[in-house]
Amino acid sequence: MEPTAEMRWWWPGRRPEPVVAWFSRLPGAIEEERRTDHYLHLPGHVACGIKARAGDLLDVKVRLGCEPEVDAGGGVVGDLERWTKWQFPLASHGPGTSDLDGGARSWLRASKVRWLVEVGDCELELAEVDIAGTTSWSLAAEGHGDGDVGRRHVLDCLRWMVDQGLPADLVLTADRAHGYPAEMLAALARGAGEDG
Repeated sequence: MEPTAEMRWWWPGRRPEPVVAWFSRLPGAIEEERRTDHYLHLPGHVACGIKARAGDLLDVKVRLGCEPEVDAGGGVVGDLERWTKWQFPLASHGPGTSDLDGGARSWLRASKVRWLVEVGDCELELAEVDIAGTTSWSLAAEGHGDGDVGRRHVLDCLRWMVDQGLPADLVLTADRAHGYPAEMLAALARGAGEDG
């Protein structure tokens, strides 16, 4: 079991170049990761996420609580979510990627490009995600630890980020703050709107 605290903001479309340039100038080692995950489509559920992570792990993530509209300072406001996660290896004889890509949208393909900066016991992440053909991008802080420990790590990370100077057009407000399960549903709704 891995407890975390997270604040994450989402925007539709591709990540803006000024935000990429700002993130790439942050102090610390920035790691880039590209991978494809598959999320189990759970209509109406925003407090549980199940994903086949890059085809080799099954992650089960459950939201334990949400503290709405937490003010981290510097104009950064969002919902602070507490999660716990379990990981299980997928057996070599388990479902393959082609199995997960098929079917009646029971598994949603999410192609990701992520950039990470370690800030103490927290990861600051910039990501671009294509979910079922709909692209969105996010900025997130994920602190490790249970209860107030994880919360403190997230807020310390966000204060550090603000001290580095945010791009003028990067507005981190509560109306854009939600976790991955909620974004799955939002991406599907945007995709359905484009189809109709």
